[in-house]
Amino acid sequence: MIANERQYQVTKAAIRRFEQALAQNEGAGQQRNPRLHEVMREGVESELDSLRAEVAEYEAFRSGEITEMVIDSFNDLPAALIRARIAAGLTQKGLADLLGIQEQQIQRYEKLGYEPASFARLKEIMLALGLKVHIQIELPSVEERARLQDLDARVSSLDQGISQALPEVASSPRHEHVA
Repeated sequence: MIANERQYQVTKAAIRRFEQALAQNEGAGQQRNPRLHEVMREGVESELDSLRAEVAEYEAFRSGEITEMVIDSFNDLPAALIRARIAAGLTQKGLADLLGIQEQQIQRYEKLGYEPASFARLKEIMLALGLKVHIQIELPSVEERARLQDLDARVSSLDQGISQALPEVASSPRHEHVA
């Protein structure tokens, strides 16, 4: 995923290089094994398709063409926040300025998938981006609930066993460490 203008420019340059390499290799293909040439061409075209899709997505968010996102998992939230920043027309610095923090902090959040950000900070970011969030939570099925309850019972049993074993560990002879 392209997260900023610099990455966008780098990706566009990579596309141009791949397109040039593809054009140059078409003439050279006659001198190679035809199957090998075909496999190499397909590999380059596949990479070009991926890069073009990333550029198209970035441009669609940046232009405001995309106005809504649906994420299927909480794990998708970091990428959604990056895309929302782009759709809002903000750079990392622009978002940082709105929040009154350093640009490097936004860069760090985005690089680390927003893991270091507190819940309060995530709410501030969503507010600064003007996001409206609708959350649907699917509760565990009866089977999943039974599995979770079984795990909970196992953990409780292990905790109880450890608690009972601790007095024995505490009263066992210790070996002194001689420095």
